[in-house]
Amino acid sequence: MRDRVVKMQTIAILEPGYANYQTERSVLAGFDAEIVPIGEQSDAVPALKALDPVALLVRETEVGQAELDACPNLKVIVRYGVGVDNINRDLAARRGVYVANVPDYGAENEVSEHALALYLSVQRRIVSRDAEVRGALGSLLRSAGHDVALHEETDDFLASGQANRADCLVLDIRLRGESGLDFQERLAEQGIRIPVILMTGYGDIPMTVRGMKAGAVDFLPKPFSDDQMLTAVAAAIEASRTQRAKAAKAIAVQEAHDRLTPREREVMALVVTGLMNKQVAARLNLSEITVKIHRGNVMRKMAAQSLADLVRMAEQLGVRDDSIHRFNI
Repeated sequence: MRDRVVKMQTIAILEPGYANYQTERSVLAGFDAEIVPIGEQSDAVPALKALDPVALLVRETEVGQAELDACPNLKVIVRYGVGVDNINRDLAARRGVYVANVPDYGAENEVSEHALALYLSVQRRIVSRDAEVRGALGSLLRSAGHDVALHEETDDFLASGQANRADCLVLDIRLRGESGLDFQERLAEQGIRIPVILMTGYGDIPMTVRGMKAGAVDFLPKPFSDDQMLTAVAAAIEASRTQRAKAAKAIAVQEAHDRLTPREREVMALVVTGLMNKQVAARLNLSEITVKIHRGNVMRKMAAQSLADLVRMAEQLGVRDDSIHRFNI
């Protein structure tokens, strides 16, 4: 296999005016990454561009489009404290960046937990009974800058407890016990949505069809080239990023809905059916001006840019009653 340059991953600490980084360094010391503090906000964007960190630790510093644009490989933002939240969470979610909150600045265990989640979330896991194949693939992916974990058996992979955090699973079809195809289907049954790359030296068309129907990102017959595997892994990572972005957005929508008052939820459920304010007011025995106030609060709290946007959120939440519309009341 060809030689490749290994790029060490970076965790950037973005907190202007804070000089003592010993806590962060000690907590993150066990990770194979460079810990780099960044000074004043004015220096942040060029510094971030130069570092291209995989993780960003912040307190109340603004992290908007400029900062996110400067970090194309960013996976996680760990936010300390309970002060002003200046993170553009919607943009972060669309880009597949997970935002982790640590309410207590001194909560070292929580920082460590979230940092660990970061590294596990960007791992590529390989399950193969062939030690030579595992070793070769591990070396290839590490040389391309990926974190890799190797497993001989499917039970070893599940026992690691990180199945939901990996971005990609390279899975040999011929394994001890259950086949890779059976295991892929078992993962789906357990709700583990990890992009899978299947590989085998004994593939046929029915096997390929079965694997792809079960959601495999790619099916690689052995022998395959380095570039074929790296291309498949890149596609799997992109699929994982899309999945995580959708999941993060869904969580954000649910959390926003949970913050609505009971009356605001009632108003939202009726507004998204297409009812006019006066019709909503009549149904809830409220004044029209009161409905307008609740409706404005709903739009603001849900961060909805338009009624159509709010309707999509309601459909996602399952709170829209399709039996109601403005012409049947």
